[in-house]
Amino acid sequence: LVTHDGVYNFFNGTPESSGRILNGDVVVGGGTTGASFFGTGNDTKLVTFVEDYPTGNNGQTLCLYNVGTDSTWNAAPSKTFPTVSKLMANTNVNIYADSLGMWVAQVRGSGNNGVNVPSFVYADYDDNVLFNSGNLDADTQDGSWGAGLVLSADARGQNILNQMAFDYAGNLYVANRYQSYGFTMPKDAQVVATPAAQRYYLINTVNTGVNDVTAAKTVKNVQYVNAAGMISNKPFEGVNIVITNYTDGTKSVKKVMK
Repeated sequence: LVTHDGVYNFFNGTPESSGRILNGDVVVGGGTTGASFFGTGNDTKLVTFVEDYPTGNNGQTLCLYNVGTDSTWNAAPSKTFPTVSKLMANTNVNIYADSLGMWVAQVRGSGNNGVNVPSFVYADYDDNVLFNSGNLDADTQDGSWGAGLVLSADARGQNILNQMAFDYAGNLYVANRYQSYGFTMPKDAQVVATPAAQRYYLINTVNTGVNDVTAAKTVKNVQYVNAAGMISNKPFEGVNIVITNYTDGTKSVKKVMK
């Protein structure tokens, strides 16, 4: 698990040679082939395909963990999905989950997208399979080499890839074994605001009342602002925005490099 604080083993327990991870007599999890988080804060959930739950080397179980704000887990899964798990016989599984349900895909060679071992399924959290790609004809879905499932915004189009990701503007980036692509998706909103990873300050650089540029001015204080928005009375290493406040209520702003 990668967070702002570092990289952690999500399953907290004692690993067995079989791949299982135990906390005492409780099987916590094991090796996974695919994982998907959804929700925020205390409602954060993880759906993952655990190869070693509940038995080592041959568990092959789709599991849900109600992780909330925890960065590690030392209990049994909150829920398992035996119906979907049985369909994932290839075991090289990728997952996309949200609050409504789970898209679950696996590697299937050409001609091997069958209802008992399909390329992908869509299921709800009651373990009901609502869509099975094995019901499609071969011209529509003929295998799924790579197991990564990507969906169009209306969930009507799909393809099987190795890696894929959307940016904040909804543009899609995908990669298979041979090359990478970037796609700009048509949308109503052509301008999208990307959330900043940290707080920034917008400095007003308009002259605030200096009428006589030759008059002597008394400095009240000097502030230094770095690229991360931190303020100090001493300059930071690198780029600084220097704000000089004067006793007459005016100020000057300039950028300097230390």
